Amino acid sequence: MNSSQARNVSVHSPVCLAGERDVGKLHKPSSLIQWFLIFYIVINIIPVPFTAVLNALVIIAVKKKSRLRAQKTNIVLAMLALTDFLVGILAQPLFVAGLIAILHMDLSNGRSCFTEVFLFAIANCLLSSSFLHLLLASGERYVAIKHPFDYITIVTESRLLIASLLAWVLSVIVQIPLAVDETVFYILHSAVIGLSVVVIVFSHFSVFLETRRHENQVAAQQVTQEARKQFEKDKKAFKLTALLVGVLLLCCSPFMFIRIVFYILEYEIHFEAFHIIVFFSTTVVFLNSLLNPMIYCIRIRQFRVAFIELTCRNVTSPRAEEMEMQWFGGPDAANRREIGQDERGQDQQNIERANVHELNTSAGY
Repeated sequence: MNSSQARNVSVHSPVCLAGERDVGKLHKPSSLIQWFLIFYIVINIIPVPFTAVLNALVIIAVKKKSRLRAQKTNIVLAMLALTDFLVGILAQPLFVAGLIAILHMDLSNGRSCFTEVFLFAIANCLLSSSFLHLLLASGERYVAIKHPFDYITIVTESRLLIASLLAWVLSVIVQIPLAVDETVFYILHSAVIGLSVVVIVFSHFSVFLETRRHENQVAAQQVTQEARKQFEKDKKAFKLTALLVGVLLLCCSPFMFIRIVFYILEYEIHFEAFHIIVFFSTTVVFLNSLLNPMIYCIRIRQFRVAFIELTCRNVTSPRAEEMEMQWFGGPDAANRREIGQDERGQDQQNIERANVHELNTSAGY
């Protein structure tokens, strides 16, 4: 194998490179790697059911509860939850299976190559999908706050679903060069992630400036009470989106950093040290899929109520709200009840406005 061939293999499959470079010298993982593999297997098995169940609850809640769909941000969150759900039922179990396979396989042959490349493709596809869906959520918040009067006509449920489908298609297309030329894949995948981050940062910075301007108007009593309540809801949704972006960047930073470092210093990094770090960074990326639904539950009261309704089959919506206030409430429980009533009224108004808009559109007005 010449140097260029070795570099192409090492870009995505360091085990294959080690097998070619150290044939006859490395047949099985050392005891150090074996202990780390067992550790990573355990900490990746534990969150799998929680990741799958919590994200499934998010998807079902948005699907069944019209009050959640009335806030378009929640629709985008359900689409992001689908990506996280696939991590829980597909990517993370496959990652565990790959770790078990590497734990028992002979590293001096090429059997581990397909395992690593396959896992690498799935992880990057879901990573791309997460960034693109957060880009979609950031764009939705940008339109909601920068163009509030046109928001209801620009952002519709059907358009959000189409945008989500396009995000998935693009995430899959980006993985195709991995089977042909790894250099092209890295350039294309990095361009998609980098462009998504740039647009997300720009959207959040613009929304932040617009939010400050709205806050000054609210402080000067220059807006109506209804506009003030809507602004507070939009501001809360913007903070949630910003938090999700921050958590995703924090979880993905080790994975992206290690990938760049290894691409530059592939021959200078010890084989075992590299695998220990790579498996750790991949585990942290998967952890993001568990954190996201927990963030929804902590930050959005309507999701907590919906979760109670879904898990307690015989509980009505008013009873679920009372249970939520008993479990998560405090001294301001009465105020929260009033806020919840206002939110339901506002959501009903949004649904009625959307229905009127659809009727007018179908009638040709």
